[in-house]
Amino acid sequence: MKSWGSVQARKFANQAELGKTYYTISEQSAHARTYGVAQTVHEHVFTTRSVLTGQAMTDGRTSALQLCRTQGPVYDSRPRVAGPVGAKASAKDFDKRARGLFG
Repeated sequence: MKSWGSVQARKFANQAELGKTYYTISEQSAHARTYGVAQTVHEHVFTTRSVLTGQAMTDGRTSALQLCRTQGPVYDSRPRVAGPVGAKASAKDFDKRARGLFG
């Protein structure tokens, strides 16, 4: 698995390939952690190049450089993330808690 940190943003911008999926990880808020979710993996696909800079861009018009600097590190294969918070957290627990809040 190859990764680029914010310091390597320019290198990533030069190496990013169109059509390839790249991944970032985000930490969840304390509220989301109560439902057993500590981290989330996000997928990014570069579909076009900027007319001005020639950098790879996502459909949301985020450049490879910007993605790496603001959401990095960026991974070229899906990274493993921290599992549910607490030993007993499960999808059933999440459903029960969600029903209590929204039901």
